[in-house]
Amino acid sequence: MAKKEINKTSKAAVANSIKEAVERLRDTEFKDKIKSSYYLSIETEMRITELYMNRLREGKRARKSQLVDEAIKLLYDTELGKK
Repeated sequence: MAKKEINKTSKAAVANSIKEAVERLRDTEFKDKIKSSYYLSIETEMRITELYMNRLREGKRARKSQLVDEAIKLLYDTELGKK
C-alpha cells in the first residue's frame, strides 16, 4: 500500500513540475504580448493556415499569431507609409 501512495505522490510531483515549467515558459515567451480575438472570414483563415504550413515545411518556427502580427505591420506600413 505504501508503494502505491509513493507512486501517486511522485506522479503528482512530476505533473506539478511540468505545469510550473510550462507556465514559466509561457510567461517568458508572451510577456510583452496581449491576447486579442477577431472574427476572420473562412478564406482568411485558410490563407493563414496555408502560410503557417508553408513555414513549417521550410523548417521555420511558426505560430499563427506571428503571421497575423506580421500582416498587420505590413498593412500599417503600406497604408500609413511607415517603415
